[in-house]
Amino acid sequence: MAVNYQAAPAWNDMRDSHLGLAQGIYEENSAQQYPLGFRVPLSDGRVFHYTENASTGLAAGKLIGSPLVFTEIERTITAAAAQFATQVTYTAVGTITSNQYQDGFLCVADGAGEGIQYKIKSHPAIASLATGTITLYDGIITALDTTSDVMLLPSLYKDVILNPDVVLKTLGVPPIPVTADYFFWTQTWGQALVLCGDSLGNAATERWCVPAGATGEFLSTAGGVPGTETIGYQIGDSSDVVDTDYFPIYLTIAP
Repeated sequence: MAVNYQAAPAWNDMRDSHLGLAQGIYEENSAQQYPLGFRVPLSDGRVFHYTENASTGLAAGKLIGSPLVFTEIERTITAAAAQFATQVTYTAVGTITSNQYQDGFLCVADGAGEGIQYKIKSHPAIASLATGTITLYDGIITALDTTSDVMLLPSLYKDVILNPDVVLKTLGVPPIPVTADYFFWTQTWGQALVLCGDSLGNAATERWCVPAGATGEFLSTAGGVPGTETIGYQIGDSSDVVDTDYFPIYLTIAP
Protein backbone atom coordinates (compact mmCIF):
# COMPACT_ATOMS: atom_id res chain seq x y z
CA MET A 1 0.00 0.00 0.00
CA ALA A 2 1.31 3.44 -0.88
CA VAL A 3 2.10 5.84 1.96
CA ASN A 4 -0.51 8.55 2.59
CA TYR A 5 1.56 11.70 2.95
CA GLN A 6 0.68 14.81 4.90
CA ALA A 7 -0.43 17.80 2.85
CA ALA A 8 2.36 20.30 2.18
CA PRO A 9 2.23 23.37 4.44
CA ALA A 10 1.40 26.75 3.01
CA TRP A 11 4.36 28.83 1.87
CA ASN A 12 3.70 31.41 4.61
CA ASP A 13 4.10 28.67 7.21
CA MET A 14 7.51 27.65 5.87
CA ARG A 15 8.88 31.13 5.12
CA ASP A 16 10.48 31.92 8.47
CA SER A 17 10.54 28.64 10.37
CA HIS A 18 9.49 25.02 10.24
CA LEU A 19 6.10 25.91 11.74
CA GLY A 20 3.24 24.24 9.95
CA LEU A 21 5.14 21.04 9.18
CA ALA A 22 3.70 17.76 10.42
CA GLN A 23 7.27 16.94 11.43
CA GLY A 24 9.53 19.83 12.44
CA ILE A 25 13.09 20.34 11.23
CA TYR A 26 14.40 19.33 14.68
CA GLU A 27 12.17 16.27 14.99
CA GLU A 28 12.48 12.64 13.96
CA ASN A 29 9.61 10.21 13.45
CA SER A 30 9.21 6.45 13.21
CA ALA A 31 6.38 6.96 10.68
CA GLN A 32 6.86 8.57 7.29
CA GLN A 33 5.17 11.98 6.98
CA TYR A 34 6.32 13.20 3.54
CA PRO A 35 7.67 11.74 0.29
CA LEU A 36 11.39 11.02 0.41
CA GLY A 37 13.29 13.99 -0.93
CA PHE A 38 10.46 16.44 -0.14
CA ARG A 39 12.07 19.90 -0.01
CA VAL A 40 11.59 22.62 2.60
CA PRO A 41 13.35 25.98 2.00
CA LEU A 42 13.66 28.52 4.82
CA SER A 43 13.99 32.29 4.42
CA ASP A 44 17.52 32.30 5.89
CA GLY A 45 18.76 30.26 2.93
CA ARG A 46 18.79 26.84 4.55
CA VAL A 47 17.20 23.96 2.63
CA PHE A 48 16.14 20.56 4.01
CA HIS A 49 15.06 17.31 2.32
CA TYR A 50 12.98 14.55 3.91
CA THR A 51 15.08 11.44 4.52
CA GLU A 52 14.90 7.88 5.85
CA ASN A 53 17.75 6.58 8.00
CA ALA A 54 19.19 3.09 7.56
CA SER A 55 19.74 0.63 10.42
CA THR A 56 22.42 2.60 12.29
CA GLY A 57 21.86 5.76 14.32
CA LEU A 58 23.30 9.04 13.03
CA ALA A 59 24.97 11.90 14.87
CA ALA A 60 24.11 15.56 14.36
CA GLY A 61 26.47 17.51 12.13
CA LYS A 62 28.19 14.55 10.45
CA LEU A 63 27.99 14.22 6.67
CA ILE A 64 25.70 11.49 5.39
CA GLY A 65 25.49 9.81 2.01
CA SER A 66 23.40 7.49 -0.11
CA PRO A 67 24.69 3.91 -0.47
CA LEU A 68 22.99 3.44 -3.88
CA VAL A 69 23.83 -0.23 -4.29
CA PHE A 70 22.47 -1.19 -7.70
CA THR A 71 20.93 -4.66 -7.74
CA GLU A 72 17.92 -4.22 -10.04
CA ILE A 73 19.96 -3.20 -13.07
CA GLU A 74 19.41 -3.59 -16.83
CA ARG A 75 16.54 -6.06 -16.71
CA THR A 76 14.52 -6.52 -19.90
CA ILE A 77 10.84 -5.82 -19.22
CA THR A 78 8.52 -8.75 -19.76
CA ALA A 79 5.62 -6.97 -21.46
CA ALA A 80 5.23 -3.91 -23.67
CA ALA A 81 4.15 -0.61 -22.10
CA ALA A 82 2.30 1.72 -24.45
CA GLN A 83 2.87 5.43 -24.69
CA PHE A 84 1.12 7.27 -21.79
CA ALA A 85 0.83 4.03 -19.75
CA THR A 86 1.70 4.44 -16.07
CA GLN A 87 2.48 0.80 -15.30
CA VAL A 88 5.44 -1.36 -16.29
CA THR A 89 5.64 -5.16 -15.90
CA TYR A 90 8.98 -6.03 -14.36
CA THR A 91 10.82 -9.24 -13.42
CA ALA A 92 12.97 -8.81 -10.33
CA VAL A 93 16.61 -9.81 -9.99
CA GLY A 94 16.32 -10.31 -6.23
CA THR A 95 13.59 -10.01 -3.63
CA ILE A 96 11.92 -6.58 -3.61
CA THR A 97 9.91 -5.45 -0.62
CA SER A 98 6.70 -3.47 -0.97
CA ASN A 99 7.45 0.12 -2.11
CA GLN A 100 11.18 -0.37 -1.67
CA TYR A 101 11.70 1.87 -4.72
CA GLN A 102 8.89 4.34 -4.02
CA ASP A 103 10.00 7.91 -4.89
CA GLY A 104 12.99 6.47 -6.74
CA PHE A 105 13.28 6.02 -10.49
CA LEU A 106 12.73 3.50 -13.24
CA CYS A 107 15.48 4.26 -15.77
CA VAL A 108 15.40 2.98 -19.35
CA ALA A 109 19.04 2.17 -20.01
CA ASP A 110 18.83 0.53 -23.45
CA GLY A 111 16.40 -0.46 -26.21
CA ALA A 112 13.02 1.12 -26.93
CA GLY A 113 12.46 4.30 -24.91
CA GLU A 114 16.10 4.50 -23.79
CA GLY A 115 17.45 7.63 -22.14
CA ILE A 116 14.29 8.48 -20.15
CA GLN A 117 13.66 7.99 -16.43
CA TYR A 118 10.32 7.91 -14.58
CA LYS A 119 9.59 8.51 -10.91
CA ILE A 120 8.14 5.46 -9.16
CA LYS A 121 4.83 5.94 -7.34
CA SER A 122 4.36 2.45 -5.88
CA HIS A 123 4.85 -1.27 -6.37
CA PRO A 124 4.02 -4.51 -4.54
CA ALA A 125 6.50 -6.92 -3.01
CA ILE A 126 8.11 -8.99 -5.78
CA ALA A 127 9.90 -12.28 -5.16
CA SER A 128 13.24 -12.99 -6.79
CA LEU A 129 12.76 -13.77 -10.52
CA ALA A 130 9.03 -13.15 -10.14
CA THR A 131 7.04 -10.54 -12.07
CA GLY A 132 5.31 -7.50 -10.63
CA THR A 133 3.86 -4.15 -11.68
CA ILE A 134 5.74 -0.88 -11.19
CA THR A 135 3.36 2.11 -11.08
CA LEU A 136 4.76 5.47 -12.20
CA TYR A 137 3.72 9.05 -11.41
CA ASP A 138 3.91 10.03 -15.09
CA GLY A 139 2.91 8.34 -18.32
CA ILE A 140 5.46 6.65 -20.58
CA ILE A 141 6.85 9.11 -23.15
CA THR A 142 8.17 6.57 -25.66
CA ALA A 143 6.53 3.14 -25.71
CA LEU A 144 8.55 0.31 -24.14
CA ASP A 145 8.82 -3.23 -25.45
CA THR A 146 10.74 -6.40 -24.65
CA THR A 147 13.95 -4.83 -25.99
CA SER A 148 13.80 -2.19 -23.24
CA ASP A 149 16.40 -2.71 -20.51
CA VAL A 150 15.49 -0.90 -17.31
CA MET A 151 16.98 -0.41 -13.87
CA LEU A 152 15.29 0.51 -10.60
CA LEU A 153 16.99 3.11 -8.44
CA PRO A 154 15.85 3.91 -4.88
CA SER A 155 15.46 7.48 -3.72
CA LEU A 156 18.77 9.13 -2.84
CA TYR A 157 17.15 9.92 0.49
CA LYS A 158 16.32 6.32 1.43
CA ASP A 159 18.35 4.28 3.94
CA VAL A 160 21.11 6.86 4.24
CA ILE A 161 24.35 6.14 6.08
CA LEU A 162 27.32 7.99 7.55
CA ASN A 163 29.13 9.27 4.46
CA PRO A 164 30.74 6.03 3.21
CA ASP A 165 33.68 7.44 1.22
CA VAL A 166 34.71 10.36 -0.94
CA VAL A 167 33.34 9.05 -4.24
CA LEU A 168 29.71 8.24 -3.43
CA LYS A 169 27.05 10.94 -3.29
CA THR A 170 27.13 13.19 -0.22
CA LEU A 171 23.61 14.34 0.71
CA GLY A 172 24.09 16.75 3.60
CA VAL A 173 23.98 16.70 7.40
CA PRO A 174 21.28 15.85 9.95
CA PRO A 175 20.61 18.79 12.29
CA ILE A 176 19.83 16.38 15.15
CA PRO A 177 20.86 12.87 16.26
CA VAL A 178 18.73 10.32 14.37
CA THR A 179 17.51 6.92 15.56
CA ALA A 180 18.00 3.88 13.32
CA ASP A 181 15.23 3.48 10.70
CA TYR A 182 13.61 6.85 11.59
CA PHE A 183 12.61 9.65 9.23
CA PHE A 184 14.22 13.09 9.53
CA TRP A 185 15.25 16.24 7.65
CA THR A 186 18.67 16.42 6.00
CA GLN A 187 20.13 19.90 5.52
CA THR A 188 21.52 20.24 1.99
CA TRP A 189 22.04 24.00 1.54
CA GLY A 190 22.89 27.05 3.62
CA GLN A 191 24.74 27.59 6.88
CA ALA A 192 25.26 24.33 8.76
CA LEU A 193 27.41 23.10 11.63
CA VAL A 194 29.60 20.21 10.40
CA LEU A 195 32.33 18.09 11.99
CA CYS A 196 35.79 19.22 10.87
CA GLY A 197 38.43 16.65 9.89
CA ASP A 198 41.59 18.76 10.03
CA SER A 199 43.03 22.13 10.98
CA LEU A 200 41.47 24.62 8.58
CA GLY A 201 43.27 27.27 6.57
CA ASN A 202 42.17 30.81 5.82
CA ALA A 203 43.78 31.25 2.42
CA ALA A 204 41.37 31.81 -0.47
CA THR A 205 42.42 28.47 -1.97
CA GLU A 206 41.67 26.60 1.27
CA ARG A 207 38.12 27.68 1.93
CA TRP A 208 36.29 25.10 -0.20
CA CYS A 209 35.12 22.00 1.67
CA VAL A 210 35.11 18.35 0.57
CA PRO A 211 33.97 15.16 2.36
CA ALA A 212 36.67 13.38 4.35
CA GLY A 213 35.27 9.86 4.00
CA ALA A 214 33.73 7.38 6.41
CA THR A 215 34.17 9.64 9.46
CA GLY A 216 31.43 12.03 8.32
CA GLU A 217 33.88 14.94 8.57
CA PHE A 218 34.79 17.60 6.03
CA LEU A 219 38.21 18.84 4.92
CA SER A 220 39.32 22.15 3.49
CA THR A 221 41.15 21.95 0.20
CA ALA A 222 43.04 24.10 -2.27
CA GLY A 223 40.38 24.14 -4.94
CA GLY A 224 39.18 20.56 -4.63
CA VAL A 225 40.56 17.04 -4.92
CA PRO A 226 40.23 15.16 -8.23
CA GLY A 227 37.27 12.80 -8.04
CA THR A 228 35.90 14.47 -4.91
CA GLU A 229 32.78 16.62 -4.86
CA THR A 230 32.81 20.09 -3.32
CA ILE A 231 30.09 20.35 -0.67
CA GLY A 232 30.40 23.99 0.42
CA TYR A 233 32.78 26.61 1.78
CA GLN A 234 33.95 27.85 5.15
CA ILE A 235 32.23 30.75 6.89
CA GLY A 236 34.43 33.18 8.82
CA ASP A 237 37.88 32.95 10.35
CA SER A 238 38.90 29.33 10.87
CA SER A 239 42.39 29.92 12.34
CA ASP A 240 41.46 28.43 15.72
CA VAL A 241 39.57 25.40 14.42
CA VAL A 242 41.13 21.98 14.93
CA ASP A 243 40.29 18.38 14.14
CA THR A 244 37.09 17.13 15.90
CA ASP A 245 35.61 20.65 16.22
CA TYR A 246 32.28 21.47 14.61
CA PHE A 247 32.52 24.48 12.33
CA PRO A 248 29.95 26.48 10.33
CA ILE A 249 30.18 25.98 6.59
CA TYR A 250 27.81 27.09 3.86
CA LEU A 251 26.51 23.91 2.24
CA THR A 252 26.09 23.95 -1.55
CA ILE A 253 24.86 20.41 -2.20
CA ALA A 254 21.18 20.71 -3.19
CA PRO A 255 19.60 24.20 -3.28
